[in-house]
Amino acid sequence: MALMAPYRNRLIALLAAVALVLYGLAGGFSSSESSSGAARPNGGNVADPNIFYTIVFDAGSSGSRIHVYQFTRKSGKLEMLYELFEQVKPGLSSYAADVNGAVKSIDDLLTHAKNYIPQENWADTPLDLKATAGLRLLPEAQANAIIDGVTKLLKDCPFKVGANGVEIMAGSDEGVFAWMTVNFLLGALGGSGIQNTKPTIDLGGGSMQLTFHPKSASTVEAAPAGYVIKKTLFGEEFDIYSHSYLGLGLNSAREKLFGGPPPEKTQVTQAQSPCFPSGKNIEYTNAGSTYSVSGDEGGVPRMYRYGPRCSK
Repeated sequence: MALMAPYRNRLIALLAAVALVLYGLAGGFSSSESSSGAARPNGGNVADPNIFYTIVFDAGSSGSRIHVYQFTRKSGKLEMLYELFEQVKPGLSSYAADVNGAVKSIDDLLTHAKNYIPQENWADTPLDLKATAGLRLLPEAQANAIIDGVTKLLKDCPFKVGANGVEIMAGSDEGVFAWMTVNFLLGALGGSGIQNTKPTIDLGGGSMQLTFHPKSASTVEAAPAGYVIKKTLFGEEFDIYSHSYLGLGLNSAREKLFGGPPPEKTQVTQAQSPCFPSGKNIEYTNAGSTYSVSGDEGGVPRMYRYGPRCSK
């Protein structure tokens, strides 16, 4: 079990934001670097009425992760004490033809939450699972089958799962949550206004999100439909420009360079890459597709040919 101090990985962009939305409505939010008395594996301390938890699953394209956040309330504000983090690979999209395998991968992570959170807190602990670009890239029927299987698992678990607690996130929401988290950590949100916020580029496995607060009305007016959305955080409403470029995540772009997904997942696709020296061979797997990649004798000059593949 890996127990991490809060924000040890300072940019857990999506997950910390979801937890912040779940509990940040109650008058404020802060984090503590203290390590005293918070590690509570199964069989440890008696449940403390001043301590509570939230569970967030990040079902990404390259793997699924669980974050269990432990909070207390001080002076009317929520203080995050600890974060429990575990992950499994591959991601849910790799189980396109194996719903049971997808469900088991989440169930394995759920066990860590049960072992960490006191049983007395289970019924009051909110749980959210957000799937990202990996499932958005699958055919709709396959993606829905996986989500339905995972939803049944989590609805039957002892934690509190809301009506929209298990879902495939829209790309714009993915970008907005990342933007909120980064700017909260920079101190640009939560009472200081939003004029000093920073733009974010969130490079995931299956998509890339560009998000920023437009500072002029002309930017809002010129934006394509659906690119600018209104959000309210800490009592302040503001516009956010966010767009998700599906297929331009790190893994998806690499797969395009290798010629795209093969017709059959079971076959190994032969590919060349100018990113490797001649004679170098590697095996690469993404979302159930396997590639045998060798160095391209043309080397760097050929890299200019590969750019257009990523823009298709």
